[in-house]
Parts: sequence; C-alpha cells; structure tokens
Amino acid sequence: LDRSPRGESAADRTGTLKITTKQIAGFVAIADQENFTRAARQLNISQPSLSGLVSDLEATLGASLFDRTTREVTLSTFGRHLLPIARRIHGDIDLMLSTSQNMTGLLQGQVRTACSTIIATTHLVRIAAEFEALFPNIRAHIIDSVEQSLVDLVRREEVDFAIATEVDPEPRIVQTRIAEDRLAVYVPADHTLSDQDDIPWKSLEGEPLVMLVKGNPIRKLVDQTSARLGLWLTNQHEVSFASTALAMADRGLALTILPANAQEANTTYVCLKKRLVQPIVRRRIVTLTLARRSLSPAASEFQRYCAKKFSENT
Repeated sequence: LDRSPRGESAADRTGTLKITTKQIAGFVAIADQENFTRAARQLNISQPSLSGLVSDLEATLGASLFDRTTREVTLSTFGRHLLPIARRIHGDIDLMLSTSQNMTGLLQGQVRTACSTIIATTHLVRIAAEFEALFPNIRAHIIDSVEQSLVDLVRREEVDFAIATEVDPEPRIVQTRIAEDRLAVYVPADHTLSDQDDIPWKSLEGEPLVMLVKGNPIRKLVDQTSARLGLWLTNQHEVSFASTALAMADRGLALTILPANAQEANTTYVCLKKRLVQPIVRRRIVTLTLARRSLSPAASEFQRYCAKKFSENT
C-alpha cells in the first residue's frame, strides 16, 4: 500500500516502491494488442489479474498509461513516452533468461557420442574424461559401434553426434571435418615385408589380407584405391572390428589395412605398422550431425571440444 505523502513524485518513491517484470510484460502486451482480453490471453493470465498489474504500475508511476473507453484501449501521451523503455527492459529480461538457461544447460546435462572402437580407445575416452573434469555435471556417454552403423545412429537420433570416417554425402546428415590421418598396413613381425618402413600398395598384391566388411568407409577407401591402381587384393578374411583385424595380423594369419592410429590403444600387439605408399591414402575424420536439428548447449560444447582435441592430436 502506497502511504507516501500526496504530491510526492514517482522518482521520490523509487526507494520504497518496485516495478515488477510482470507489470512491464502486461504494459507491453496491452500496448501491442490494444485490448485487455487479448493481452491477458497472450500472457496466459486472467483479465482481472492483468488489470490489477497495470493499475499497480500506474499507481507506482503516478500517471495513466492508457486512455480507456468502453470500446478501445489506447496509449496515453505518458504511456507512449514510456513504451520504448518498457520494450527495451522487457527484451533485456528475455535475453537474460535465455542466456541463463543456456548457461544452466551447459553446466549440466548429458551428451551421447557414437564412434568406432578404435576412435573410442585412442581418442574419445581421454577427451571425454578431460571434458567431464571441466564440466563435472555433464556426462559424456560414448557409444562404440562399427563404422558402418554410425550414420544410422545419428539418423535415428540415438546419439547427439558421431565421430567417423567421412561417408558419402546425404541431405539429412551434416559432415564437419575435424582431422585427417592416413592408411597404414599392419604386418606380422616375421613377415617378409617386416623390414621395410614404406610398403607400396602394389607389394600387397597376392598377400593374404584380413579386410573390414563391405559398407565400412575404411574398406571403401581400400577398394577404391585398389581399383584405381588395377590391383587384385586377396581378401582372405572379413571382420567387423579393426581390433579383430589387428589380432589376426598379430597372430600371422594375414596383413591388414587400417588407419595409422589403430594400434595406439593396444600396445600388446607385436605386429608392425608400416607406411602405405604409392599412393599415400588419407582418411578424413568428421563429426556427423542431423541436418536441421540443433544440438543442446552441452552437446554443442562437447562437439567443439572434440574438434579442438582431434585437430591437436592427429
């Protein structure tokens, strides 16, 4: 209740009277709608409540904001002068709320990222641990899978994004390049090629190979390169996981062609990584996201963090 002396201005009373955000929102809504009923509906409050808000605001300011008749509501001269200020305050409050919500969303939440087992063990586990140390209330979940399933996981929205070998373009998937590495050949320690640092692709002709299954983007790179060179590679075994291919090479069953970082996660293998040359074949590593779907603040931050770390370490 305003118990200030009569004739005291609103400026004199600012120390004891307060203007609320609801009052400002009500003022702006009525000015926009030029109707109390429509404005109340817009704000999802009753018309009497809205009338009370505006009456309290007018009492605080010491003047009428609107000229009212039985048929219409129009801004008073006083109201026209104050409306731009009210709009600016209302906009600033909305900005503050949205910024706060984004920050809160970043400080807590969950992120689901899919990748191959090789990328998981060589990069993503370490990156996720570092990220969770920076943002303790965010959980970075890793879904490891075969490469050929990563696009489907993104399509079905089972993950926020995937980290994968570059795939064929499609409208629903956005690919963002974050790093690049090269293909290498892994040979048994006692193989005749084991004493060579660089092995030309043509040297693999006639050698037994363990290949990743068709549909795997790394297998596609191998097939495209051999076709371009006119090579007939001996596909003696096919497996789904790079770790299985490495184990078979380690046991001397066959050679295998994989990314150069494939052996980093498991130092127990004694098979030897050799540079594959003539030509050097590079693999692009990308993030896969769903087109026209925004990531949450937490997922967006983790995607940026992954891109930064991959560019530093590949």
